[in-house]
Amino acid sequence: MARTAVMEGQATWLMSEAIERRAGHSLKGSAKSVEIMSRAMESGGSEYPVFDSAPLYFRRTLVFPYTQGMLFQNAVCDKLDQDAFAQVFRRPPVSTQQVCIRRSISTL
Repeated sequence: MARTAVMEGQATWLMSEAIERRAGHSLKGSAKSVEIMSRAMESGGSEYPVFDSAPLYFRRTLVFPYTQGMLFQNAVCDKLDQDAFAQVFRRPPVSTQQVCIRRSISTL
């Protein structure tokens, strides 16, 4: 799950960055924008009644790689800038705890 969060988090971060750039902004240095986009993905289930009525565990498990992965990738970008995308594949997190506790980035 941690490695899936790296992969999906990068893709989600890049997609969100493209959206922000079209508006003349960037996610780099804007933790608040990243947090808003991540929360929007978590609450997007109202469009899908089956998802919305699923147990919380399943909903969180399904969106974890995208939401928490995006937050993780953003924290890595803040720390490593250009090398951020390659570095998380060289030394990926070994658990979802490391994805959630972004302090683990200090070991990259």
